[in-house]
Amino acid sequence: RAQPGHVIVATGWHGASRAGLELLLRPNAAPALAKCDRQSFIQAHQRPLPRLDVVQQLTAWSDADVSAIAAMDSSDGLANAVLYLCQASGVGARLQRDRLPIPSALKAWVGPKLALDWGLYGGEDFELVLCLPPDQAAALLPDCGDAAAIVGTVTAGREVLLVEGPDDPSGLPLTWDSCFQHF
Repeated sequence: RAQPGHVIVATGWHGASRAGLELLLRPNAAPALAKCDRQSFIQAHQRPLPRLDVVQQLTAWSDADVSAIAAMDSSDGLANAVLYLCQASGVGARLQRDRLPIPSALKAWVGPKLALDWGLYGGEDFELVLCLPPDQAAALLPDCGDAAAIVGTVTAGREVLLVEGPDDPSGLPLTWDSCFQHF
């Protein structure tokens, strides 16, 4: 269960699969995009890699350590996962915009606003979103890859906000309206 004081970890890139879908739907999009970035985005969409490696790491932890973790995959989007985790735990969150793991090539291609939208709501990235104590996050991150990051904190309130930085008193509320809706 997510608890106030926990940090929120995203285990890898978000928005890459949505970028791959765009490239498949519009093959002539992004002529200036490097071939390796183009292939990486398409690969992220066509052959996502579920983070079973992180699950294996967590199974090596003690039962007490694992019981302090709330987790969900981000197949329906990063914002969706955070909203579900917060709703299920009766808490809120503050996601820090500059910590979201969105590929720099994506930002350069579509601009920061659309890249943020695809990172939060694009889905199909199949990363994990974990809420856990800061010391456990610090122990886990080094083995999760370069894109893994602490993206926010769990709060006592119910509001889920996207903030500019840790000292931002306000923020943009994240809501279900932009999230993927199953039937």
